[in-house]
Amino acid sequence: MSSKIAAAANDIVVRWRAPAVNLTSTISSRHFAWSALRKVPARRAPELGEHNDEVLEELGFDATQIDGLRVSGAIPRKRAKAS
Repeated sequence: MSSKIAAAANDIVVRWRAPAVNLTSTISSRHFAWSALRKVPARRAPELGEHNDEVLEELGFDATQIDGLRVSGAIPRKRAKAS
């Protein structure tokens, strides 16, 4: 068995898609084998400001205050989610 096939069979490399940026790539899911660790699928990084509302709500801001921050330009307006 070739090392490339063995790597794919053992989930050492995984297919990863990022449709928002038209990217399909193969990345390493891990560089070392740690038997005690659970493998998780690769995920995209969050967009800039993607979690602003959640973070601000955890800090005690309400929806009106968060909207005020958007109107003032302190945080960006929400973008439409990529499909």
